[in-house]
Amino acid sequence: MVCRFLNKARKTMPDIDVDFMDTKREDMVEYMRKTYGNDKVAYIVAIQTIQAKQALRDIGRIYDIPTRHIDLLPR
Repeated sequence: MVCRFLNKARKTMPDIDVDFMDTKREDMVEYMRKTYGNDKVAYIVAIQTIQAKQALRDIGRIYDIPTRHIDLLPR
């Protein structure tokens, strides 16, 4: 297994991404800007699409609704 951070063939240092709670994200961005400089901090947005069935399963998981109940919903 080759680890991204320990790969000797890599020519440049890897970037590091970190996820924070929504309620604390701005505090962390401000801290990083003050610590590392505004030109070293960036927002990265990841967008994905999912099917309606998967969206319902995700909602069911959040609300502790058994998957078998979600599967019984009409299409």
